[in-house]
Amino acid sequence: MPRAMQLRHTNTLVTGASAGLGREIARHIVREQAGSVIGVARRKERLDELVAEFRSAPSSEVKAIAADLSTVEGVQRCFDEATTPRRIDGAILNAGITFFGKAVEQTPESIQSIIATNVTGLSLLATRFAKYFVDNQIPGRIMLVSSMTGFSPMPYQAVYGATKAYVTSLGLALREELRNTGVTVTVFCPGGITTEMSEYSGLGKTFGPDHASMMPAVICARHAVKAFIERGAIAVPGPSNWLTSVVQRAAPQSLVTRAIERIYRGALK
Repeated sequence: MPRAMQLRHTNTLVTGASAGLGREIARHIVREQAGSVIGVARRKERLDELVAEFRSAPSSEVKAIAADLSTVEGVQRCFDEATTPRRIDGAILNAGITFFGKAVEQTPESIQSIIATNVTGLSLLATRFAKYFVDNQIPGRIMLVSSMTGFSPMPYQAVYGATKAYVTSLGLALREELRNTGVTVTVFCPGGITTEMSEYSGLGKTFGPDHASMMPAVICARHAVKAFIERGAIAVPGPSNWLTSVVQRAAPQSLVTRAIERIYRGALK
């Protein structure tokens, strides 16, 4: 089947679908793949806008689930509503939050929120959907949206970067456990993306939309959906990001971390 039609007549759950990369992934699946989407986010009004945008789509359907994925209850409700009464064929777990600044100045509430969303909520959803696919003999796709920040320690994004290292490790391990089941796990590791999150974190003040290291969300979404379809183990979008990731992983970690600290210290100022 041509790549452009591989998600036709399928249902894909997309978390963090109210804005940024998640919203553009949902749009790409509907517009370019003729697939249906179950969008999940905390902001119901933003999800309702996405549903309204595709209400007249000829061969696709967009449903919304408003849920806080930083809580066990929110994760459970998301899973239950997504899988009843429809069949889910894939899950793109994109929801995440960040913090840019000195770790010693990050509040306990911020640290707890990042870990609850980026680590706990994602882990619960990933394992729940993996079991759902295996139990129902569905050759499902799972994509965990990690980040290039997971390849090396990230001064001034210390907790966020650590959560993304966890996501990458979890995804690759889960992929091996599921190797003979027909279910695949792909880890998607973008670099900087022009989204609301980059503005909220403060990174947008230095790494603006025209900065060479920033990729527009709509372009990053195309890479994400392509990787989701191809079912590879790990995907880094764009040749410059790929080359940077090679350096991150191959060079001495102390040198890479020191270089990142200098760049981000300049952004803090």
